[in-house]
Amino acid sequence: MIRTRPELQARLDALAATLHQLNVDGARQQSLWEAFELYTNISVDAYVDEVDRAWWCEQVCAAAEHYGLANHLWLQMPDML
Repeated sequence: MIRTRPELQARLDALAATLHQLNVDGARQQSLWEAFELYTNISVDAYVDEVDRAWWCEQVCAAAEHYGLANHLWLQMPDML
């Protein structure tokens, strides 16, 4: 499976819309994390170009920071260490 930047961008757009709506609804942080994990999880067998992979990581970290999830990012995803 190949993931292109437009496909990755669509996932980021869906993530942002979902996190925004959860914030508006006053959802618990656990719900934010569930959405974050849903949209940022990419199969290990997916091919992502190296440049796009670096871009993706930057975008995911920026989204986590924007929605107040960055402080606990590594606690929630220990397999990324």
